[in-house]
Amino acid sequence: MTLITPKYLTMEIAERAILTAVNAVMGETSPLKEWKKQQDLHIVVLVPGVEAHGYLNHTLKPIYLLEKSYNNEKWKRNFQKIAEYIALQIWEDRNSGQYGPIAHLLFPCDTPWWGGVKRDGLVVAAAGPKPLVCKLISGIVADTMIALAQDAFANDENRSNPDFIN
Repeated sequence: MTLITPKYLTMEIAERAILTAVNAVMGETSPLKEWKKQQDLHIVVLVPGVEAHGYLNHTLKPIYLLEKSYNNEKWKRNFQKIAEYIALQIWEDRNSGQYGPIAHLLFPCDTPWWGGVKRDGLVVAAAGPKPLVCKLISGIVADTMIALAQDAFANDENRSNPDFIN
């Protein structure tokens, strides 16, 4: 089964959004000085995927569009796995990303961490810094991706058919 991702949510857009967020929150020019010291970070971007030939009867499935690690050679915890679990739990509405897990929906092997967002059908989660910083980074990534995708759509010269996206 081949799954395709939304046309305007590309890996390049995700990379640009992650770089924007990391620089804004943890970069040298960040006004958030106390957070610049924490460089352990893993970010996960989940987007909806559909079967390539099943548009009319499709179920959206989460696809890892991009994952990015920082300082992973010094991690004391597996922040990649934590971020992936946060992302899946948010995707399934079992983690709101809001200041703690939804305890009655935690399964064995879930993570109790939080630090991600669900925005307009996509999920971004992060692990490493304090959960509040992870949520901030995730929110910036998600909102930047949405803005860049909207810009790509608006400027797509190949969008010639008024009824369908080509």
